[in-house]
Amino acid sequence: MKDLKALFFILHVVHETIFSRITRATTSKQAWTVLQSEFQGSTKVMVVKLQALRHQFETLLMKNNETVQDFLSRVTTITSQMEAYGEQITDETIVSKVLRSLPLKFDHVVAAIEESKDLLVFSFDELMGSLQSHEVNCWYKDENKEEERKLFMAIYNVDDVSNDVWFVDSGCSNHMTSVRSMFKDLDESYKIKVTLGDNKQVQVEGKGIVAVKVRSGKIKFIYNVNFVHGLAFNLLSVGQLMSSDFSVLFDDDLCVIKEKKLGKIVNVPMSGNNMFPLEVSDAGEYVLVADQRTESKLWHMWYGHLNIKGLKLFSSKGIGIRRELTAAYTPEQNGLAERKNRIVVEMARSLLKAKTLSNDFWAEAIATDVYLLNISPTKAVLNCTPHEAWRGTKPSVNHLEIFSCIAYVLVSSQNRKKFDEKSEKCVFIRYCSQSKAY
Repeated sequence: MKDLKALFFILHVVHETIFSRITRATTSKQAWTVLQSEFQGSTKVMVVKLQALRHQFETLLMKNNETVQDFLSRVTTITSQMEAYGEQITDETIVSKVLRSLPLKFDHVVAAIEESKDLLVFSFDELMGSLQSHEVNCWYKDENKEEERKLFMAIYNVDDVSNDVWFVDSGCSNHMTSVRSMFKDLDESYKIKVTLGDNKQVQVEGKGIVAVKVRSGKIKFIYNVNFVHGLAFNLLSVGQLMSSDFSVLFDDDLCVIKEKKLGKIVNVPMSGNNMFPLEVSDAGEYVLVADQRTESKLWHMWYGHLNIKGLKLFSSKGIGIRRELTAAYTPEQNGLAERKNRIVVEMARSLLKAKTLSNDFWAEAIATDVYLLNISPTKAVLNCTPHEAWRGTKPSVNHLEIFSCIAYVLVSSQNRKKFDEKSEKCVFIRYCSQSKAY
Protein backbone atom coordinates (compact mmCIF):
# COMPACT_ATOMS: atom_id res chain seq x y z
CA MET A 1 0.00 0.00 0.00
CA LYS A 2 2.84 2.39 0.88
CA ASP A 3 4.63 1.54 -2.36
CA LEU A 4 1.50 2.34 -4.42
CA LYS A 5 1.11 5.62 -2.54
CA ALA A 6 4.74 6.53 -3.28
CA LEU A 7 4.25 5.63 -6.95
CA PHE A 8 1.11 7.78 -7.02
CA PHE A 9 3.01 10.85 -5.78
CA ILE A 10 5.86 10.31 -8.26
CA LEU A 11 3.41 10.07 -11.18
CA HIS A 12 1.66 13.27 -10.13
CA VAL A 13 4.73 15.49 -9.64
CA VAL A 14 6.77 14.75 -12.76
CA HIS A 15 6.51 16.88 -15.89
CA GLU A 16 4.28 15.63 -18.70
CA THR A 17 7.34 15.12 -20.93
CA ILE A 18 8.70 12.64 -18.39
CA PHE A 19 5.36 11.04 -17.42
CA SER A 20 5.20 8.79 -20.51
CA ARG A 21 8.56 7.23 -19.62
CA ILE A 22 7.43 5.93 -16.24
CA THR A 23 3.85 4.92 -17.01
CA ARG A 24 4.85 1.26 -17.30
CA ALA A 25 6.42 1.20 -13.84
CA THR A 26 4.46 -0.95 -11.37
CA THR A 27 6.46 -0.02 -8.26
CA SER A 28 7.94 3.20 -6.92
CA LYS A 29 11.42 1.71 -7.14
CA GLN A 30 11.03 1.05 -10.87
CA ALA A 31 9.83 4.61 -11.44
CA TRP A 32 12.71 6.03 -9.37
CA THR A 33 15.28 3.95 -11.27
CA VAL A 34 13.95 5.28 -14.58
CA LEU A 35 14.15 8.87 -13.30
CA GLN A 36 17.64 8.36 -11.90
CA SER A 37 18.85 6.94 -15.21
CA GLU A 38 17.17 9.79 -17.10
CA PHE A 39 18.63 12.66 -15.10
CA GLN A 40 21.90 11.25 -13.78
CA GLY A 41 22.64 8.69 -16.48
CA SER A 42 24.46 5.44 -16.00
CA THR A 43 27.39 5.06 -13.63
CA LYS A 44 29.82 5.78 -16.46
CA VAL A 45 27.93 8.93 -17.45
CA MET A 46 27.84 10.07 -13.81
CA VAL A 47 31.61 9.71 -13.54
CA VAL A 48 32.12 11.80 -16.69
CA LYS A 49 29.74 14.54 -15.50
CA LEU A 50 31.34 14.59 -12.06
CA GLN A 51 34.78 14.94 -13.61
CA ALA A 52 33.57 17.94 -15.65
CA LEU A 53 32.11 19.55 -12.52
CA ARG A 54 35.39 19.01 -10.64
CA HIS A 55 37.21 20.80 -13.43
CA GLN A 56 34.76 23.72 -13.26
CA PHE A 57 35.23 23.90 -9.49
CA GLU A 58 39.04 23.90 -9.67
CA THR A 59 39.21 26.56 -12.40
CA LEU A 60 36.56 28.80 -10.86
CA LEU A 61 37.66 32.43 -10.44
CA MET A 62 35.80 35.55 -9.38
CA LYS A 63 35.56 38.19 -12.11
CA ASN A 64 36.67 41.76 -11.42
CA ASN A 65 33.21 43.18 -12.11
CA GLU A 66 31.35 40.37 -10.33
CA THR A 67 29.64 40.82 -6.97
CA VAL A 68 30.36 38.54 -4.02
CA GLN A 69 26.78 37.24 -4.07
CA ASP A 70 26.93 36.31 -7.76
CA PHE A 71 30.28 34.58 -7.39
CA LEU A 72 29.25 32.59 -4.33
CA SER A 73 26.02 31.62 -6.11
CA ARG A 74 28.12 30.10 -8.87
CA VAL A 75 30.17 28.25 -6.27
CA THR A 76 27.01 26.93 -4.60
CA THR A 77 25.52 25.80 -7.91
CA ILE A 78 28.58 23.78 -8.87
CA THR A 79 29.06 22.20 -5.44
CA SER A 80 25.36 21.28 -5.23
CA GLN A 81 25.58 19.52 -8.60
CA MET A 82 28.71 17.68 -7.45
CA GLU A 83 26.96 16.50 -4.30
CA ALA A 84 24.00 15.33 -6.39
CA TYR A 85 26.40 13.01 -8.21
CA GLY A 86 27.73 11.60 -4.96
CA GLU A 87 30.74 13.86 -4.31
CA GLN A 88 31.42 14.65 -0.65
CA ILE A 89 32.59 18.27 -0.29
CA THR A 90 33.42 19.80 3.09
CA ASP A 91 33.12 23.45 4.04
CA GLU A 92 36.90 23.51 4.51
CA THR A 93 37.41 22.60 0.83
CA ILE A 94 34.90 25.21 -0.38
CA VAL A 95 36.28 27.98 1.88
CA SER A 96 39.87 27.31 0.78
CA LYS A 97 38.83 27.36 -2.88
CA VAL A 98 36.91 30.63 -2.53
CA LEU A 99 39.84 32.36 -0.79
CA ARG A 100 42.14 31.27 -3.62
CA SER A 101 39.71 32.51 -6.27
CA LEU A 102 39.19 36.11 -5.14
CA PRO A 103 40.66 39.07 -7.11
CA LEU A 104 43.49 41.29 -5.83
CA LYS A 105 41.19 43.82 -4.17
CA PHE A 106 40.33 41.18 -1.54
CA ASP A 107 43.98 40.33 -0.72
CA HIS A 108 44.06 42.09 2.65
CA VAL A 109 40.71 40.53 3.61
CA VAL A 110 42.00 37.04 2.71
CA ALA A 111 45.16 37.65 4.74
CA ALA A 112 43.11 38.80 7.74
CA ILE A 113 40.80 35.76 7.55
CA GLU A 114 43.67 33.30 7.22
CA GLU A 115 45.45 34.84 10.21
CA SER A 116 42.45 35.26 12.50
CA LYS A 117 40.24 32.27 11.66
CA ASP A 118 40.68 28.51 11.97
CA LEU A 119 39.91 27.38 8.42
CA LEU A 120 39.21 23.85 9.66
CA VAL A 121 36.03 25.06 11.38
CA PHE A 122 35.33 28.29 9.46
CA SER A 123 32.03 27.68 7.65
CA PHE A 124 31.03 28.74 4.15
CA ASP A 125 28.18 30.84 5.57
CA GLU A 126 30.62 32.74 7.83
CA LEU A 127 32.90 33.36 4.87
CA MET A 128 29.96 34.66 2.82
CA GLY A 129 29.06 37.10 5.59
CA SER A 130 32.65 38.37 5.91
CA LEU A 131 33.07 38.94 2.18
CA GLN A 132 29.70 40.63 1.74
CA SER A 133 30.43 42.88 4.72
CA HIS A 134 33.71 43.89 3.14
CA GLU A 135 32.02 44.54 -0.19
CA VAL A 136 29.51 46.91 1.43
CA ASN A 137 32.34 48.95 2.98
CA CYS A 138 34.58 48.69 -0.06
CA TRP A 139 35.59 51.65 -2.13
CA TYR A 140 34.37 49.74 -5.19
CA LYS A 141 30.84 51.13 -5.10
CA ASP A 142 29.99 50.17 -8.64
CA GLU A 143 31.62 46.93 -9.80
CA ASN A 144 29.65 46.86 -13.04
CA LYS A 145 31.19 50.04 -14.41
CA GLU A 146 34.75 50.00 -15.68
CA GLU A 147 36.26 53.45 -15.47
CA GLU A 148 38.38 54.54 -18.40
CA ARG A 149 41.01 57.25 -18.68
CA LYS A 150 42.48 58.74 -21.83
CA LEU A 151 46.20 59.02 -22.54
CA PHE A 152 46.97 60.76 -25.82
CA MET A 153 50.67 61.51 -25.46
CA ALA A 154 52.74 60.50 -28.48
CA ILE A 155 56.53 60.39 -28.06
CA TYR A 156 59.21 60.09 -30.69
CA ASN A 157 62.94 60.77 -31.09
CA VAL A 158 63.54 60.71 -27.34
CA ASP A 159 66.82 59.52 -25.87
CA ASP A 160 67.11 57.68 -22.57
CA VAL A 161 65.27 59.66 -19.88
CA SER A 162 65.95 59.36 -16.15
CA ASN A 163 63.24 58.57 -13.62
CA ASP A 164 63.62 62.11 -12.28
CA VAL A 165 62.12 63.58 -15.47
CA TRP A 166 58.33 63.98 -15.75
CA PHE A 167 56.69 65.17 -18.98
CA VAL A 168 53.95 67.77 -18.64
CA ASP A 169 51.06 66.41 -20.72
CA SER A 170 47.74 68.13 -21.43
CA GLY A 171 46.22 64.94 -22.90
CA CYS A 172 46.88 62.76 -19.85
CA SER A 173 44.04 62.59 -17.32
CA ASN A 174 46.19 61.49 -14.34
CA HIS A 175 49.81 61.59 -13.17
CA MET A 176 51.35 58.25 -14.20
CA THR A 177 54.60 56.31 -13.82
CA SER A 178 55.83 52.76 -14.32
CA VAL A 179 58.57 52.92 -11.66
CA ARG A 180 57.32 50.87 -8.72
CA SER A 181 60.24 51.82 -6.45
CA MET A 182 59.29 55.52 -6.50
CA PHE A 183 56.07 54.93 -4.55
CA LYS A 184 56.10 55.69 -0.84
CA ASP A 185 52.60 54.27 -0.58
CA LEU A 186 50.64 52.33 -3.22
CA ASP A 187 47.03 51.13 -3.15
CA GLU A 188 47.22 48.07 -5.41
CA SER A 189 43.47 47.46 -5.17
CA TYR A 190 42.87 50.46 -7.48
CA LYS A 191 42.34 48.99 -10.97
CA ILE A 192 41.18 50.88 -14.07
CA LYS A 193 41.83 50.80 -17.82
CA VAL A 194 43.85 53.45 -19.64
CA THR A 195 43.24 54.05 -23.35
CA LEU A 196 46.26 55.11 -25.38
CA GLY A 197 46.19 57.32 -28.46
CA ASP A 198 46.06 54.26 -30.74
CA ASN A 199 43.02 52.91 -28.80
CA LYS A 200 45.19 50.26 -27.14
CA GLN A 201 44.22 49.68 -23.52
CA VAL A 202 46.65 49.12 -20.65
CA GLN A 203 45.90 48.29 -17.02
CA VAL A 204 46.49 50.67 -14.11
CA GLU A 205 47.88 48.48 -11.32
CA GLY A 206 47.38 50.92 -8.44
CA LYS A 207 47.37 54.52 -7.24
CA GLY A 208 49.58 56.06 -4.60
CA ILE A 209 52.11 58.63 -3.44
CA VAL A 210 55.48 59.12 -5.14
CA ALA A 211 58.39 60.37 -3.02
CA VAL A 212 60.84 62.76 -4.71
CA LYS A 213 64.16 63.75 -3.19
CA VAL A 214 65.01 67.34 -4.08
CA ARG A 215 68.46 68.90 -4.32
CA SER A 216 68.44 70.05 -0.69
CA GLY A 217 67.91 66.47 0.47
CA LYS A 218 64.30 66.98 1.56
CA ILE A 219 61.56 64.59 0.49
CA LYS A 220 58.59 65.97 -1.45
CA PHE A 221 55.52 64.06 -2.54
CA ILE A 222 53.45 63.75 -5.71
CA TYR A 223 49.97 62.51 -4.82
CA ASN A 224 47.37 60.43 -6.67
CA VAL A 225 49.84 58.96 -9.14
CA ASN A 226 48.70 55.95 -11.19
CA PHE A 227 51.06 52.98 -11.46
CA VAL A 228 51.02 51.75 -15.08
CA HIS A 229 53.34 48.84 -15.77
CA GLY A 230 55.30 49.24 -19.01
CA LEU A 231 54.71 52.99 -19.42
CA ALA A 232 57.77 54.46 -21.14
CA PHE A 233 57.84 57.85 -19.37
CA ASN A 234 56.64 59.61 -16.23
CA LEU A 235 53.67 61.87 -16.99
CA LEU A 236 52.33 64.92 -15.15
CA SER A 237 48.70 65.60 -15.97
CA VAL A 238 47.85 69.24 -16.69
CA GLY A 239 44.24 68.60 -15.69
CA GLN A 240 45.26 67.09 -12.35
CA LEU A 241 47.63 70.01 -11.69
CA MET A 242 44.84 72.50 -12.33
CA SER A 243 42.44 70.62 -10.05
CA SER A 244 45.14 70.83 -7.32
CA ASP A 245 45.05 74.65 -7.42
CA PHE A 246 47.83 75.21 -9.96
CA SER A 247 47.67 77.29 -13.11
CA VAL A 248 49.42 76.03 -16.25
CA LEU A 249 50.25 78.31 -19.20
CA PHE A 250 51.86 77.25 -22.49
CA ASP A 251 53.35 80.18 -24.44
CA ASP A 252 56.56 81.10 -26.33
CA ASP A 253 58.10 77.61 -26.12
CA LEU A 254 57.61 77.63 -22.36
CA CYS A 255 55.28 75.94 -19.88
CA VAL A 256 54.71 78.04 -16.76
CA ILE A 257 53.35 76.23 -13.70
CA LYS A 258 52.21 78.51 -10.88
CA GLU A 259 51.01 77.60 -7.40
CA LYS A 260 48.07 79.96 -6.88
CA LYS A 261 48.12 80.20 -3.09
CA LEU A 262 51.85 80.81 -2.60
CA GLY A 263 52.58 82.35 -5.98
CA LYS A 264 55.59 80.07 -6.58
CA ILE A 265 56.46 79.53 -10.22
CA VAL A 266 58.47 76.98 -12.19
CA ASN A 267 59.29 77.36 -15.87
CA VAL A 268 59.51 74.27 -18.09
CA PRO A 269 61.17 75.01 -21.45
CA MET A 270 60.10 73.08 -24.52
CA SER A 271 62.61 70.49 -25.71
CA GLY A 272 63.74 69.92 -29.28
CA ASN A 273 60.99 67.37 -29.93
CA ASN A 274 58.19 69.76 -28.83
CA MET A 275 57.81 68.24 -25.37
CA PHE A 276 58.00 69.75 -21.86
CA PRO A 277 60.29 67.69 -19.58
CA LEU A 278 60.35 68.70 -15.91
CA GLU A 279 63.07 67.55 -13.50
CA VAL A 280 61.02 67.35 -10.31
CA SER A 281 64.08 67.21 -8.06
CA ASP A 282 64.82 70.80 -9.12
CA ALA A 283 61.23 71.98 -9.27
CA GLY A 284 60.37 70.46 -5.90
CA GLU A 285 62.01 73.39 -4.10
CA TYR A 286 59.55 75.79 -5.74
CA VAL A 287 56.42 73.87 -6.63
CA LEU A 288 54.72 71.08 -4.70
CA VAL A 289 52.38 68.88 -6.72
CA ALA A 290 49.94 68.60 -3.78
CA ASP A 291 48.46 70.72 -1.03
CA GLN A 292 49.61 70.75 2.59
CA ARG A 293 46.39 69.15 3.84
CA THR A 294 47.08 65.99 1.83
CA GLU A 295 50.64 65.69 3.16
CA SER A 296 49.43 66.25 6.73
CA LYS A 297 46.88 63.47 6.24
CA LEU A 298 49.66 61.10 5.11
CA TRP A 299 51.77 61.83 8.20
CA HIS A 300 48.62 61.40 10.28
CA MET A 301 48.27 57.84 8.90
CA TRP A 302 51.97 57.00 9.25
CA TYR A 303 51.84 58.05 12.89
CA GLY A 304 48.87 55.78 13.66
CA HIS A 305 46.24 58.58 13.59
CA LEU A 306 48.19 60.88 15.92
CA ASN A 307 46.32 64.12 16.58
CA ILE A 308 47.12 67.16 14.42
CA LYS A 309 48.34 69.18 17.40
CA GLY A 310 50.98 66.56 18.12
CA LEU A 311 52.07 66.54 14.47
CA LYS A 312 52.46 70.32 14.47
CA LEU A 313 54.57 70.17 17.64
CA PHE A 314 56.70 67.42 16.13
CA SER A 315 57.21 69.44 12.95
CA SER A 316 57.99 72.74 14.66
CA LYS A 317 60.49 71.44 17.25
CA GLY A 318 61.94 68.48 15.35
CA ILE A 319 61.25 66.41 18.15
CA GLY A 320 60.81 61.39 26.88
CA ILE A 321 59.73 59.50 29.77
CA ARG A 322 59.62 60.63 33.36
CA ARG A 323 58.86 58.12 36.08
CA GLU A 324 56.37 59.27 38.70
CA LEU A 325 55.38 57.04 41.62
CA THR A 326 51.99 57.05 43.35
CA ALA A 327 51.05 56.36 46.93
CA ALA A 328 50.09 52.78 47.73
CA TYR A 329 46.39 51.89 47.46
CA THR A 330 45.47 55.21 45.82
CA PRO A 331 44.27 54.38 42.28
CA GLU A 332 42.88 57.89 41.91
CA GLN A 333 46.48 59.09 41.54
CA ASN A 334 46.88 56.97 38.40
CA GLY A 335 44.88 59.36 36.25
CA LEU A 336 47.79 59.98 33.89
CA ALA A 337 48.32 56.26 33.28
CA GLU A 338 44.61 55.69 32.78
CA ARG A 339 44.43 58.49 30.22
CA LYS A 340 47.45 57.12 28.41
CA ASN A 341 45.87 53.66 28.30
CA ARG A 342 42.73 55.18 26.84
CA ILE A 343 44.78 56.97 24.18
CA VAL A 344 46.50 53.70 23.21
CA VAL A 345 43.18 51.84 23.00
CA GLU A 346 41.55 54.58 20.91
CA MET A 347 44.50 54.68 18.52
CA ALA A 348 44.39 50.89 18.16
CA ARG A 349 40.66 51.02 17.43
CA SER A 350 41.28 53.66 14.74
CA LEU A 351 43.96 51.52 13.11
CA LEU A 352 41.76 48.42 13.01
CA LYS A 353 38.60 50.16 11.82
CA ALA A 354 40.37 52.26 9.17
CA LYS A 355 41.56 49.06 7.45
CA THR A 356 38.54 46.88 8.40
CA LEU A 357 40.79 44.40 10.19
CA SER A 358 39.48 41.87 12.66
CA ASN A 359 39.70 42.66 16.38
CA ASP A 360 41.84 39.53 16.65
CA PHE A 361 44.76 41.78 15.66
CA TRP A 362 44.32 44.05 18.70
CA ALA A 363 47.73 43.08 20.15
CA GLU A 364 49.56 44.04 16.95
CA ALA A 365 47.64 47.34 16.77
CA ILE A 366 48.54 48.12 20.41
CA ALA A 367 52.22 47.32 19.77
CA THR A 368 52.23 49.61 16.73
CA ASP A 369 50.57 52.42 18.71
CA VAL A 370 53.10 52.20 21.54
CA TYR A 371 55.97 52.21 19.04
CA LEU A 372 54.60 55.33 17.35
CA LEU A 373 53.85 57.12 20.64
CA ASN A 374 57.45 56.58 21.72
CA ILE A 375 58.67 58.53 18.68
CA SER A 376 55.96 61.20 18.94
CA PRO A 377 56.07 64.51 20.89
CA THR A 378 54.79 64.61 24.47
CA LYS A 379 54.18 67.30 27.08
CA ALA A 380 56.04 65.24 29.67
CA VAL A 381 59.43 66.06 28.10
CA LEU A 382 60.38 69.36 26.50
CA ASN A 383 61.52 69.48 22.88
CA CYS A 384 62.10 65.76 22.41
CA THR A 385 60.33 62.41 22.13
CA PRO A 386 60.33 59.56 24.70
CA HIS A 387 62.69 57.65 22.37
CA GLU A 388 65.18 60.53 22.35
CA ALA A 389 64.94 61.10 26.11
CA TRP A 390 65.59 57.41 26.81
CA ARG A 391 68.24 56.61 24.18
CA GLY A 392 69.80 59.99 23.54
CA THR A 393 69.27 59.89 19.76
CA LYS A 394 66.58 61.39 17.57
CA PRO A 395 64.28 58.74 16.04
CA SER A 396 64.10 58.28 12.28
CA VAL A 397 60.74 58.42 10.53
CA ASN A 398 61.86 57.35 7.05
CA HIS A 399 60.80 53.75 7.70
CA LEU A 400 57.21 54.50 8.74
CA GLU A 401 54.51 52.73 6.77
CA ILE A 402 50.71 52.79 6.88
CA PHE A 403 49.26 50.13 9.16
CA SER A 404 47.84 47.12 7.25
CA CYS A 405 49.34 48.15 3.91
CA ILE A 406 50.33 45.46 1.41
CA ALA A 407 53.97 44.31 1.77
CA TYR A 408 56.15 41.84 -0.12
CA VAL A 409 58.56 39.60 1.77
CA LEU A 410 61.58 38.22 -0.09
CA VAL A 411 61.77 34.42 -0.11
CA SER A 412 65.41 33.37 0.27
CA SER A 413 66.96 31.32 -2.50
CA GLN A 414 67.42 28.42 -0.06
CA ASN A 415 63.66 28.18 0.47
CA ARG A 416 62.50 28.32 -3.14
CA LYS A 417 63.02 26.51 -6.39
CA LYS A 418 64.18 28.06 -9.64
CA PHE A 419 60.74 29.06 -10.97
CA ASP A 420 59.02 29.76 -7.65
CA GLU A 421 57.84 33.23 -6.71
CA LYS A 422 60.63 35.37 -5.25
CA SER A 423 58.36 37.20 -2.86
CA GLU A 424 55.30 36.52 -0.74
CA LYS A 425 52.44 39.01 -0.40
CA CYS A 426 51.70 39.93 3.23
CA VAL A 427 49.99 42.62 5.30
CA PHE A 428 52.06 44.94 7.52
CA ILE A 429 50.78 44.83 11.11
CA ARG A 430 53.65 45.93 13.39
CA TYR A 431 57.24 47.17 13.67
CA CYS A 432 59.94 44.84 14.97
CA SER A 433 61.35 45.89 18.36
CA GLN A 434 64.58 43.87 18.05
CA SER A 435 65.76 44.95 14.59
CA LYS A 436 65.12 47.35 11.71
CA ALA A 437 62.38 45.18 10.26
CA TYR A 438 58.61 44.87 10.04
